[in-house]
Amino acid sequence: FMTPVPDPIQIAQATAIRGQITTLIPQFPVEFDRKNEIDIRNWALFGQVDYDITDRLQVSVGLRYDREEIEQSVFDSTFVPPFPPVGDPLLDQIIAGAAAQFSETIDFDNVENDFDAFLPKAVLTYDWNQNVSTSLSYQRGYRAGGLSVNLFRAALAPPGSDQISLEQAGIVNRFDPEFTNNYEFAFRSNWLDNRMSLNANVFYIDYTDQQINVAISSNPLDRLTDNVGESELYGFEVELSVVPVPGLEIDWNLGYTDTEFTDGGQLLDDVIGGGADLTGNEFSFAPKITTSLQARYEWLSGWFVNGRVRYSDEAFAQPSNDPSAINDSFTVLDLIAGYEADTWRGELFLTNATDEEYLTFNPVDPAIGAIAVAGDPRVLGARVVFSF
Repeated sequence: FMTPVPDPIQIAQATAIRGQITTLIPQFPVEFDRKNEIDIRNWALFGQVDYDITDRLQVSVGLRYDREEIEQSVFDSTFVPPFPPVGDPLLDQIIAGAAAQFSETIDFDNVENDFDAFLPKAVLTYDWNQNVSTSLSYQRGYRAGGLSVNLFRAALAPPGSDQISLEQAGIVNRFDPEFTNNYEFAFRSNWLDNRMSLNANVFYIDYTDQQINVAISSNPLDRLTDNVGESELYGFEVELSVVPVPGLEIDWNLGYTDTEFTDGGQLLDDVIGGGADLTGNEFSFAPKITTSLQARYEWLSGWFVNGRVRYSDEAFAQPSNDPSAINDSFTVLDLIAGYEADTWRGELFLTNATDEEYLTFNPVDPAIGAIAVAGDPRVLGARVVFSF
């Protein structure tokens, strides 16, 4: 077995052509014309019945019928105008081929998707006394499906492609509605002559066909929305509010959330070889722990000061749970001072007072490194709000 030896003449020719093309690229014009129109018509019928079983026990039962009619038109055109000859036949041929490769048009009108759902709700509430109550509730949730367009692969669409061929090529994808079963236990209480309140929720949400934005390749625009088979979310929230002295209110809250794709399925299996299986992964942008502490003091004259510190745990930036693509945990301090009257409010604000640096969107692209979105920096400003 012998390794072929590169031809020095061919290498020199290729290097020269590359150099000539490179000098032309900054002047290579590309025209984009993109339009995505969505017409959504939604109507619903709903009703609710409240009944006192005893003086302390109440039940509420409701039902909602929801129908959503979606009509979508997409036009996506990439056009490279004719490039003037450069005087080299081979180079002219290469440029013409590249221009033809970049030029494409996707145009389909009035793609209709109609969805409807029955959404029941039931709440059982028990009043232990005038200040303490607990409740159990169930509610079915719903989000309509639709049509997803891949902005990267749109440039690869053959002229005259119909919707079926566009779906097979991973350029568009029709996704189904998302349904949830929401279960919650709630605790509500007031203490110390209503100067303190303590509230808590424990919840569990069961998803069917959760809608997920799936990365097909490393290109950040090469994405489509598809449905995951089954997934779940559970956790709790605690809120404490105290008025220790007149004019001063202190609020604290803590949230914990755990998420998992329990049946990740084979997402986009017609587009990705073997599909993308998310089973066992966590949701993206779902920090486990969030908490905040806020204090506000108001004078009788109308002046006030407010300070809030908030913390968010780290979270995956992609449903694939790439360990190199994680949003940072962060702690942010916000300060406000101002004056409030009956019909207007003026205030000075300082957000992210410590100028904390953190990322809120951090997917990694092996082709170009990382694409990241930083959290808001320190901002000092003023605003006036009028109410009528």
